[in-house]
Amino acid sequence: MPNCCVAVCENYNQKTKGSNVIYHSFPKHPTLRSKWIHACKREDKVNVENATVCSAHFLKDDYERNLKAEILNIPSRRRLKPDAVPSLNLAPVRSSDVPCTSEIVEQMHDRTIRYTQRENRKRALNRLSHLSPKKNKIDIGTETEPISEPSLEVKLAKKLDLANAKIDHLKREIFTLKRKNKLLHLALTEKNQKLKLLESKKHEEVNEKINNILKKIFTKTQIDCLITQKNEATLDKRRYSKSTDPAFFV
Repeated sequence: MPNCCVAVCENYNQKTKGSNVIYHSFPKHPTLRSKWIHACKREDKVNVENATVCSAHFLKDDYERNLKAEILNIPSRRRLKPDAVPSLNLAPVRSSDVPCTSEIVEQMHDRTIRYTQRENRKRALNRLSHLSPKKNKIDIGTETEPISEPSLEVKLAKKLDLANAKIDHLKREIFTLKRKNKLLHLALTEKNQKLKLLESKKHEEVNEKINNILKKIFTKTQIDCLITQKNEATLDKRRYSKSTDPAFFV
């Protein structure tokens, strides 16, 4: 008897019988499976081979759309998307937990970029401070004047900041374009499926209209021959009664 293994959920098969609650087995992919285990917030070990998570913990967008069932207005089996993760009605988030959402992933990405920028700047300034005296001086005739270290450090820091900002901007553009490309690909797939469904439905309607017109004159066997376009030799072998011969109605 399946029951939901989410820590705060009390749903089980007998309790939810007759409702629209269904139970999903854990995915096979190790990374996705670990996300499901993390979302359950269980203190004990989860037996992923037999454990299930009920549909009360998934968003509507986590399920694949069945266009055929929607058009024909018939019930269909709900299937989760390959990357779906439980995100509703979960246990309170602990301070040590990191929720797997796109916003958090983006924040972590921004933190990583800022940390990299700071480290690059530190390395540049540290390398500059350890330059030999000969490299820190410029010969002008017989005299040597030291380079103004603060002004040089500021210039290098500004250049480094501009370069890091440009890299950050380009990474964000790539991330946005990838998301747009994925959405467009999904929309195109959905439109193609809908088009195939409409073409199939139109073909069935045309056949039905043809049958309604021909059945006033021909028998079912004759209609099948006309629609399937059998050769004349086959048609000549068939015997037409006087009541079914098309010439009889002329």
